[in-house]
Amino acid sequence: MISKKKYSLRLFLCVEIVVFGAFYFFGSTGMLTLWKLQHELELQAHDVQKAKDEMLQLQTHLALQKKNPFFLQKIAREQLQMARGDEEIYMYTF
Repeated sequence: MISKKKYSLRLFLCVEIVVFGAFYFFGSTGMLTLWKLQHELELQAHDVQKAKDEMLQLQTHLALQKKNPFFLQKIAREQLQMARGDEEIYMYTF
């Protein structure tokens, strides 16, 4: 039969292992928090890359506007619905 002292030491060891495991996985600096932070970091890196791509597209758009007057005229006609003085604009409404 196991002595009372050995039994209490084994019980203490088991409780210590369970408490350590709980803090290791679910504590404020545990693995679960680490996984959440890594996922958030990946999402932010994706947002940064998306912003960089959008910035590059806008820079290209701006460079085209500066180099090509036809491109600026196209924007004025399509997006701002502008025309020259001698032109007539026809709009379809549905």
